[in-house]
Amino acid sequence: MSKELSSFDIYQLVSELQEIKGSFVDKIYQLNRDDLLIRINNVNKKTKENIFIRNSKFLCVTQREFEKPLQPTLFAMVLRKYLNNGKITEISQHEFDRIIKFKISKGENFYHLIIELLSNGNIVLVDRNNVIVNCLIKQVWAHRKILPKEKYLPPPPQINPFNLTFEHFKDIFRNSDKDVVRTLAVDLNLGGTYAEEICLKSKIEKNLLAKNLSEEKILLLYNSLNKLLNTFKEGKNKPIIAIKNGTVDVYPIKLESISDKYEKIEEINSLNEGIEKLIDIVEKNKKEKTKKENEIEKLIRQKNQQEAMISTLKDEIERKIREGETLYLNYDKCSKLLE
Repeated sequence: MSKELSSFDIYQLVSELQEIKGSFVDKIYQLNRDDLLIRINNVNKKTKENIFIRNSKFLCVTQREFEKPLQPTLFAMVLRKYLNNGKITEISQHEFDRIIKFKISKGENFYHLIIELLSNGNIVLVDRNNVIVNCLIKQVWAHRKILPKEKYLPPPPQINPFNLTFEHFKDIFRNSDKDVVRTLAVDLNLGGTYAEEICLKSKIEKNLLAKNLSEEKILLLYNSLNKLLNTFKEGKNKPIIAIKNGTVDVYPIKLESISDKYEKIEEINSLNEGIEKLIDIVEKNKKEKTKKENEIEKLIRQKNQQEAMISTLKDEIERKIREGETLYLNYDKCSKLLE
């Protein structure tokens, strides 16, 4: 996958994840440094499923099996202590950020498992008082700390386009020193792909200076954005999988702006299905990489053994040469001894 999950991806994924609401946490595994597996009893489907989380990258629900460690990590043990047999009662996106929150209730108590799918992401367990119980990675920034016993603070808030009025939208353009596409991507928190799409749909040159646009053109952009957002709100978007040079990306909606960037684009039933396919590709690539690494290691061992043998033979040759020279220098003495 060449792209990170966007805020739109998370919006769609959270919508799909509502199918597992009401499920119970069975067991939790930390598969490696970055991967977490939460086995659940899905009461709606009456089956066991896995929530697979790759820190900073993606999350999906799958019935695929994964190789599990013999001994749980400390983080996995803490999660098991607080979440095993808990009921998933809420699944939400924090604002319009790349953060998914699972509310898990146990009796009268509850916790939040927060999945930050950011570039420096984390998986954080928070109690009902918003205090961090534990986290996958200890992190400290100027504005927040992800450490046990600290209050959990999300990243600084960004604009949520679903709550954006035209006046606010217009003010952002009037105060921007960027071009149109960067104003949409950065200042309006839409990301590059959706910024390009809105420019294309509005038929407005993306490299124009944002603050120089007329109100009429700003309104065109605003209407294009709302049309896109309404497609999501009404559930009319169709997720796709896009392929180029063996790389697979998933999108929650078919976009005109990416149509010429990929060799093949297919509609899929859900974004979750697309992410599952990504796991298959990642695992396949990992196995192929491991196989190649093993072959390389084997060749390196053979090379080292051959070099050691050459070194031994060189030493033996030098020893024999010295013996021959000694014999030659003492030829008369040796001849007499042999007589």
